[in-house]
Amino acid sequence: MQVDPGRFAGRTQDFFTTSWTHLRLNGGHPWATPPIPRPARLAEMIELAQRLARGTDFVRVDLYDLPGRIVFGELSSFPAGGDSPFDPESFDVEFGQHWAPPRRYR
Repeated sequence: MQVDPGRFAGRTQDFFTTSWTHLRLNGGHPWATPPIPRPARLAEMIELAQRLARGTDFVRVDLYDLPGRIVFGELSSFPAGGDSPFDPESFDVEFGQHWAPPRRYR
């Protein structure tokens, strides 16, 4: 999961596993200080993202955790136009290994 507070001013970017373990991964912006707390409705957000993504091989699901509700933002098949490298590069392989392009694209 990717969490980006302060998108228009003081943007930070943190990555987490579904159990809310912070990943030592950089996508171009600094980590939040202090660390981002686990959302109270995380399980509901994960379930909602999985339902919205069902039937696709990859899609980014944007959700916003607001007081008293979860708000859907958008679905994106090509975040950052597909040009968003990770540091360390090993995460490119980690994320990519879960996706197998159809034979016609290889």
